[in-house]
This record gives sequence, C-alpha cells and structure tokens, in this order.
Amino acid sequence: MTLDSWKIKAAEFAFLPVLAYFATRTCPYCYSIGLWKVLLPLICLWVVFFLVTFLIENQIKVGLNSIFYVFTWGLVGLALGLINMSFYQFDYESVFGPTRASLVGGTLLLIFKKNFLLRRSFEQTVLGQEGSINKVSESKSLIRSGIHSVIAVYTLFTVLLLLALSYHLDSSLNVPQAVRMRATSNFLSDIFVIFLFHTIFALLIAFDARKMLSLAMQTNLEVLSGIVRGHFGKKAPNFGKNEMGQLADAINVVGAELSEKERVRSLFGKYMNSTIASKILKSSEGKLEGETKKVALLFMDIQGFTSLSEKNTPARTVELLNTHFNCVVEVIHRRNGIIDKFIGDAVLVYFDSESSSSPVNDALAAAQELIRNRERLLPLGIGLHYGTVVAGNIGSSERLEFTIIGDAVNTVTRIEGLT
Repeated sequence: MTLDSWKIKAAEFAFLPVLAYFATRTCPYCYSIGLWKVLLPLICLWVVFFLVTFLIENQIKVGLNSIFYVFTWGLVGLALGLINMSFYQFDYESVFGPTRASLVGGTLLLIFKKNFLLRRSFEQTVLGQEGSINKVSESKSLIRSGIHSVIAVYTLFTVLLLLALSYHLDSSLNVPQAVRMRATSNFLSDIFVIFLFHTIFALLIAFDARKMLSLAMQTNLEVLSGIVRGHFGKKAPNFGKNEMGQLADAINVVGAELSEKERVRSLFGKYMNSTIASKILKSSEGKLEGETKKVALLFMDIQGFTSLSEKNTPARTVELLNTHFNCVVEVIHRRNGIIDKFIGDAVLVYFDSESSSSPVNDALAAAQELIRNRERLLPLGIGLHYGTVVAGNIGSSERLEFTIIGDAVNTVTRIEGLT
C-alpha cells in the first residue's frame, strides 16, 4: 500500500468515533446502550472491513469502486445493528439507524477520499510522475467538482439531521420514556454537533479544491513567466480536460509558437542583419518601404577565384570560402557594418547612421583590419565609397530581398575593380 492509502485508512479509522456518535444520535436503541458499547464493536468491524477491502478492492472494476466502497460501509453499519440486536434484544428496527448513518458516513468518506486523491494526483503531475494523469482526467471541471462535493456534504449531513429528528420524535418505537425524553432534550446539542462536523468536512474539501487550483495555477504561472523571459524549454504539466488542463494546453501552444518564432528570428538573423530582420518582422506583412540615405560602402572581391576553384574540389572550395567569410563577417560586425549580400565570392557592406555613430571611420577601420588579417583571407580587393543609396524591399509579391541600390553601389564596385 502507498503512503496515500495509509493516510486514507487513518482517516477512516479516525472517522469511527464520528460514525459511532451519529449512529447513537440517529438510533434511540444505540443511544440507550451508550457510545462506547457502539464504538467497540464498530472498531472490530472496521478491522474486518479493512482486511476485506485490502484483498478485494483492487479486483473490483474501476467504475464499481465507489459503489463497493459505500456498500461495504453500509454492511459495517448493518453488522453493527445486528450485533446490538443480538446482545441487547432490540427488534429489527434497531438495525436501521447504524446502517443509515454508516451509508451516509461512507459516502462522506468517499467524497473526501476522491478529493484527496485528486489533489495528490495534481502534485504527482507537477512533479512529472507517470500514471497520475488518468486520475486527474476524471475531473472535467475542478471548480464544479469542488462545489458539488461541498453541496453533497451539506446535503448528507442534513439527511443525518433529519434522521436524528425523526428518531428522537418517533413515539412508536419501543424505547423507555426516560431514554426518549433524555434524547429529545439533547437534540439541540445534536444539531450543533452535526453542523460542526459538516462544516469541518466542507472546509477540508474546499481546502483540497483550493490546493489543487492553487498548485495548478502556480505551475502554469511559472511556465508562463519563463516564456515571458524567453525560456521556452519548460512545458506546463498535462492536467487533463479540466480548466487548468485547458489553460496549460493553451500556455504550451503559445510557448511552442513563440519558440518557433524565436527560432525563425534567429535563423533570419543569419541571412541578414538582425536590426533589419527585426524591422521586417515588425512591419506590416514584412514589407519595408524604400528609404533614401547616405552610407559608407565597402565592396570586396576575391582575386583569381575562378582559377582557385578550378584547382580545388568543390568541397575544398566551399571550405576555403567559409574560412574566408568567417573572418570577414567577424571584422564587419565588430565595426558595426551591415552585410547587404554575398555575390558569389564578393561581399557588399554598408555603414549607416543607425548602426554606426561614425559610418566613414568604421568603414575605413574595417578595411584596415581586413588588410591586417590578410593571412587568414584569400587574396582580395577592397573598394570604399560614400554616397546616397535607396534601401528597401526589392522583388515581386512572392519573393523579396532587402537590399541597397543606386549609383553609389555601382561606383564602389568599379573602385574595387581598380584594385
């Protein structure tokens, strides 16, 4: 048996005095023999009940567990009534009080047991333990389940109250008048005790429901906070088909969508400058209007690339190009340049006022650094120019490219050709 099973059995044992009390208060026969004479055989019956349920409960189909549980408690009450009838020569009506009280008590314990196990299943789900989701899925609505449980508790205790009232005021039973008068005079205290018990039970069930909702909400909020901070790895636990489960599913969908968007943004940034990529993602339908601005231009081309590619295999040529461009990109980014495009073995770079505080100086510094690192590069020529360009999306409605065009671009390529 698990620890939770022992906790439930302990709760059942603690409920025995309560059951004995209500059996005494709802049955004048039990009342006449006293609480302790009812409680002692009840404890012995519970031991038998514990052994029977321990052996049989796992063999019962899941759908019949609840019926079996309440039915077994009803048998305990019936057996108690039969014991009292045998020992104290009461008639058969003495059996009704303990049986009814036991049926109501078993139903109350079943409600408490289900709420307790549901909360434990939530805790196991949060901890990532397997197998708990089946129990969680049984509750389609946590809020409605909690409210219905509390209403059921109040209703059952009201039934006990009415039973106590009917037995205390039923003058047809063969109970001594003195006993009946004493029971009737104590009825007001019975009302207080009954309401006290059902309030405690309702509060315990409400606490379990609050614990479940609080646990699920806290877990979902932690995952949601992680998503806000950009941590998309953690997923909200699967709480089943209830409200918190639907919320967790929605959070996971949002997290997956944002994770995919972040992945696209990251990949997008590898194909173009991250500043421009962010502008395109934020713009309507990814379109950027043309913009005229002054920029410093750097155009570089590998010298003798055709003969180089003829001397090497395609794989070796790509390897040399990647080594070359890794160094180029590192220098350009360090100097706040924006790579407009790779044109085969050539690179067009510009420096504008958005990315650089001094575009001309950064362009010159980038060229000088590339020259200093020429041992890491293939033979190249570099052209520098400063002028006006048009920057924007160029292409068709189905294929666009953000680039710069203008006479300044043509001029810088010609300057590079002279090198």
